[in-house]
Amino acid sequence: MKLKKITLCLILLFTISNSLFSEQRSYCKIVIYRNNASSENGYPYKILSNETLLTELQNRNYFTFYMPEGMLNLKAYYIVSADLRVPIVKNKSCYIRLDVRTDHDKQQAKMVVVDSLTATKEILSCKTPNIHSPIKNKLIPSNKIGFSLGAGWNFDRVPLIVTTSNNDASIGFGGGINAMISYTREFSDYFGMDFDLSTQTSSITPYLNNATVNFNRGCLSINPFFIIPLQTDNRKRIKLGAGLDYYFTTGMKFETEKLKDGFNAEWTYNQPLGYNVTGMFEDIFRNNWSVHVGLKLCNVTYRFESSNGYWFPSDESLGHPNGLGLFFLAGVGYHF
Repeated sequence: MKLKKITLCLILLFTISNSLFSEQRSYCKIVIYRNNASSENGYPYKILSNETLLTELQNRNYFTFYMPEGMLNLKAYYIVSADLRVPIVKNKSCYIRLDVRTDHDKQQAKMVVVDSLTATKEILSCKTPNIHSPIKNKLIPSNKIGFSLGAGWNFDRVPLIVTTSNNDASIGFGGGINAMISYTREFSDYFGMDFDLSTQTSSITPYLNNATVNFNRGCLSINPFFIIPLQTDNRKRIKLGAGLDYYFTTGMKFETEKLKDGFNAEWTYNQPLGYNVTGMFEDIFRNNWSVHVGLKLCNVTYRFESSNGYWFPSDESLGHPNGLGLFFLAGVGYHF
């Protein structure tokens, strides 16, 4: 019940946050160019932004990219390197010139910030933009398709079978193995929503070679989340969310006929509504693929409905089991 209240409060908080942070951050235009008069300085220089390769800049070429306001760390590298750290101001373009020259057989490189009038005149002498990298108005696409695998821990376990060593083989109705596909929509740089479809399976432990009991269920989740950027370009971030889980095709399958007084049966449970709280770390690569790892705490209460045989739950722990579980999830995603 506490998790339910926490989840509903978080959903309300995320909804309010979305109205406050619904606008995308302003992405500023950055232009870096070379227009050395001498052709001997024509070797391409690698241009890196915050350790991410942007392009290889030829002489008399220019390259345009976009980033949110903040501090830009640029590095140009070939034989020698040049570094530049410059603040990017909201809604203002920034022009940077890479000067490369040879002095007594020693190459020197320097990057300088240039005013817009001077830069516009000098860029006219450049060729067409580098074709190696396309111009993008937004660093991270708003849509994502993802796949995750995970394993979970059960907070409540119910003893089912007493083994020959006088130990209990028990099962939990939360946790287990989780496989999930998801669609994500980001509405702003700070707020988005996940739509997840997963299949979950819990089994008795310890493992028995002459009996199996599995609790299987499907789950459809809707999770609004809040984004905490860890870098200026927002490609490394923490996603905190809370949402609703709808469980379907829930049932427990017994195959214990090899045991004394054992039986085979399938029990069907209701299709309840549950709640979850999630915390994920996501790292997005330049080609818009990402990896993510994190935790998902789920809570749901099931109710027994029917059996296909003569066997029925003997107590409340099986008739109304609690599905509180904590999953560790890891996966990949593609942003488009």
